Amino acid sequence: MTSTQSSSESPVHGGGEYAKFVFYAALKFSKRLVCFYDAKRELDKSIFHKCTSANVELIAIESHKDISELLERDDIQTLYSALPYEYDSLELHGKRFVGTVHGIRSVECPTDKFEYIYKLSKKSQLRSFVGNLVKSRSSRKENAKKSFAKLLYKSNFEIITDSIHSKYSMLAHYPELNSENIVVFRCPYNFDKTSIKESLKSRDYFLLVSANRWIKNNYRSIIALDQLFSEQKLEQNVVVLGCGEVDFSKHVVNRDKFIFEGYVEETKLNDYFSNAYAFIYSTLNEGYGYPPIKAMEYGTPVLASSNTSVHEVCKDAAIYFNPLSISELKTRILTLVNEQSLREKIIENGFQVVEDLKGSNQMQLDDIVHYIFEIRDEYA
Repeated sequence: MTSTQSSSESPVHGGGEYAKFVFYAALKFSKRLVCFYDAKRELDKSIFHKCTSANVELIAIESHKDISELLERDDIQTLYSALPYEYDSLELHGKRFVGTVHGIRSVECPTDKFEYIYKLSKKSQLRSFVGNLVKSRSSRKENAKKSFAKLLYKSNFEIITDSIHSKYSMLAHYPELNSENIVVFRCPYNFDKTSIKESLKSRDYFLLVSANRWIKNNYRSIIALDQLFSEQKLEQNVVVLGCGEVDFSKHVVNRDKFIFEGYVEETKLNDYFSNAYAFIYSTLNEGYGYPPIKAMEYGTPVLASSNTSVHEVCKDAAIYFNPLSISELKTRILTLVNEQSLREKIIENGFQVVEDLKGSNQMQLDDIVHYIFEIRDEYA
């Protein structure tokens, strides 16, 4: 359950949501479940109550030693984690270890020249800026590659991943991995069952999310939009969510066109997605990526990065751009604004992507659980 608990970067994160999906699906095998969580962090109340009502054994742990001692129990055969990255040195006592590796982000994208923008103090900004100058990208990549190797080459470790891209990226960077030991199951998704009438939607702003994380690359999007405002080429506003304590306002000229907020609860987040003119997903690296699907679900057109797994998720339901190029993003924004037929086509394609995902959602989730519990006849 540690995967479901909030991270230092954000209260809500993709790996945590994924872990919750797997947990609820695994409850059908509740008699075989033993769950642990970090005693130092708050556990989601709904998960706690579900464990209680389903008679799932729930254990608070304080260190990896506690987990290792737990694995010595004869009734535990498999350890599963939706975020296994910190368990590369864990003593498994010969037990099977299954983990969902959502990607090798720190290997594929170890840093960015604008990473310092997201630091909160001037001292940390300076350290980040100078660090990028002194320490090369290649050396950062090599360090990250060595770190990941400890997990990926760990004995008894079996890998689940979210995308074809992530599987073959791992095989490209770690040639000694066995392709058969990496299985791909698409991320499950919680589709909104409510219906929002089109007439109630304002559609008057561009939406950006997870803004306090440099890997999501929202700084470039903000600058692109701000330049277009200065050039008087846009009428819409911009809503930027998940800013945390990062102050983007000092980097823009047209401050009255931007609304900067922290993380919001899911209901409000859904409202923002459903009322947006467009969603800009400028991520520098993604193992899968939930946000574009949420936008498509509400008929909000998507402008998306052309890298890693994003195309695999969005298919033909996005206008793609080079996430490192502010000028290219400006071009794609103007294209979306001025080409109404293209905008309508992107929206239509988005609805089709959502329908296809809905059709396979439960099957994918069942396959994940069956694989973890080694129910191979059903999984196959």
